[in-house]
Amino acid sequence: MAKEKYYILISRYLSGELSEQEKIDLKNWINASDENRQIFNNLDRLWNTTETPEPDTIPPFEKIWANVDSEIKAADPKYSSADTYKLNLSGMFQNIWKFAFAAQHKYAFAALLVLALGTGLLFKNVNLINPYLEVKTAYAQQTKLLLPDSSQIDLNADTVIKYHKDFSDSIRAVYLSGQAFFQIKHDGRPFIVHTDNAQIRVLGTQFDVKARDLVTRVIVKEGRVALESTTIAANKLILQKNEMGVCEKKSNILEHKPVDAMYMIGWLNNTLVFEMTPLYEIIKELERHYNKEIELIDSNVGSKTITGEFKDQSIEQVLSAICITLDLNYSFDNGRYIIK
Repeated sequence: MAKEKYYILISRYLSGELSEQEKIDLKNWINASDENRQIFNNLDRLWNTTETPEPDTIPPFEKIWANVDSEIKAADPKYSSADTYKLNLSGMFQNIWKFAFAAQHKYAFAALLVLALGTGLLFKNVNLINPYLEVKTAYAQQTKLLLPDSSQIDLNADTVIKYHKDFSDSIRAVYLSGQAFFQIKHDGRPFIVHTDNAQIRVLGTQFDVKARDLVTRVIVKEGRVALESTTIAANKLILQKNEMGVCEKKSNILEHKPVDAMYMIGWLNNTLVFEMTPLYEIIKELERHYNKEIELIDSNVGSKTITGEFKDQSIEQVLSAICITLDLNYSFDNGRYIIK
C-alpha cells in the first residue's frame, strides 16, 4: 500500500474511524520502520495539541506562506525561494479547507493535518501552529515551573520540557525529555505528557516521569494515570497510587509493579535512589546530579547493579560506597573521576 494511503489511515485513526483490519494494517506499517513511526508520532502529537478551527473561518494562507518563506530565509542561509514549491501550497490547502467544512466531513480536519505532514511542512523548523515555550535545566540544576492551568512541575537536572503558552479548551499537553514531577490541577481537561516512546494521560494527580535513553518510567504518588506506548496503539497500562510503569522503546513492552512512591522519587528531597540499577545508569545520574565527568574503564562491569540511597552526600562519598559494594576503585585525574 502506498504511503499516501497510510496518511488516510492515520487521519481515520485520529477521528476514531478505523476498522479492526485497518488498525492491524496501520500498526504493521508503524512498526515497519523508524520513519513510519516518526510520521505517526508527529501527527498524533499535533492532532492532540491543535484546536479545530471554527467552520466559518478560513485562515489567510497566502499571508501565512509568505511569513513562512521569510522566516526560513532568515533562519537558514542555505534556503532559497526555489524551495518555495515545497511550502507554497496555499491554494491546495484553502480548497481542502473549504471542502472540509462545506461537506462537514468528520475527519476532514485530520486529513488536512495529514496533508501538511505529507508535504513535509511539519518537518520544517517553522512553528505555524501552537508556538511552544521551552524550559531546560542543566547538569546539577533543578527548577520549578508553573503551567498556564496552574499545574506545577519540578524539573530534575538535564531535562527539557515544552508546552503551549496557552492550553486549548479541550486538552493540555507537554513534551518531556528527562525527569519531572507533576502536580496536575484538575479542571476537566485531560493532561497528556508526551515522551519519545510513550504518552501519559491524566485528569488530576501527582506523578513522576523519567524519560531517558528510550525508556519511559512513571511512578504515581496520587490518583491514576494511563501509560501508553506510542508505537503499539493497544499497549496501555492504568497505574494507581504507589505503582510504577515502564515502557521500553526497543521491546515495546509495558511493565508495572508496586513501589513506595515517596521513596522512589527521592530526588525531590536531594536523595539519589537506585533500585537494582546498572552501574552505567548510575554513572549517568551522578554526572547529571553533580555536574562531574565520570569514566568507567571496564565496560564489562557496567551491567552490575546497585540498590541504595544517598542523601546530601558528596560525590566522593557516593563513589566510595559504590566501589566498596562492587569491589572497584576510583581516582580523580585531570578534572574527572575514573572507576576501575
